Amino acid sequence: MRKRRRRKVELPKVEKLKYAEREENLPTSIMGLPVRSKEEARVGVALGFLGWYFRYQFRIFGGSDFRGGQIIDYVVYTVPLPTPLYVQSQYWHGPTMVRGSKDKLNQARVKRAMSGAWLDPREVWDYQLTSVEHAVNTLRDMFGRNL
Repeated sequence: MRKRRRRKVELPKVEKLKYAEREENLPTSIMGLPVRSKEEARVGVALGFLGWYFRYQFRIFGGSDFRGGQIIDYVVYTVPLPTPLYVQSQYWHGPTMVRGSKDKLNQARVKRAMSGAWLDPREVWDYQLTSVEHAVNTLRDMFGRNL
């Protein structure tokens, strides 16, 4: 009986993320939609690097076309259920109590309407997303890697 020669198994090389290059070349559109802020672009790059599937600018309750509708920045397809992810900044969602309470109300509406189908909404703030490296670390702590 002839012995079979074992082939060397070549593992795919993990692409090293060069943070400085990624910061200079942030995408201007994600999934065909224009990026609304640098923070959202950093989150998109970080989610792609970590291997998570996601939807960008997910419309719920009619989106911005209907009263009471909203647009969720990202829906990350985590296991076992998807997780809505809001990218917040101090400029738009910061110190005023009225705006902050409206954001909490919108998140509570999503949580109630999608209970059992989605996990609870998560927030990421601009001070956690000062660079692509910080975005990767923040989202790795939040979701882990999906490889």
